Amino acid sequence: MLFAVLIEDHPDRLAVRATHMAEHTAFLEQRSAHILAAGALRLEPNAAPKGGLWIVEAPSAMAAQALAESDPFFREGLRRAVHVYHWGRAAWSDAFAACVLAHQELDANLHPENSS
Repeated sequence: MLFAVLIEDHPDRLAVRATHMAEHTAFLEQRSAHILAAGALRLEPNAAPKGGLWIVEAPSAMAAQALAESDPFFREGLRRAVHVYHWGRAAWSDAFAACVLAHQELDANLHPENSS
């Protein structure tokens, strides 16, 4: 199942982001089979991040929540809240659909034990 994970940061803890960015980035890369896309949310392009948005493939909302809570940013106190929503397809561009399909094929090749 696909989930949109909206993450809110504590506004007074931006230093945590800078200190642990490398660890956070490595975490995202190591879990790319489940975290399909991730990025910071800002009010303006150069403004401080307010949180993040992840697109997650997981067996349940509880699993998506647990994944978000295992992020180093969460563990180190940057995250204020995590909201997990089932994400249903209303409309996908051809480019986005191709990206999702390519990711699923790559994951199946890298992890054949997870294929049905």
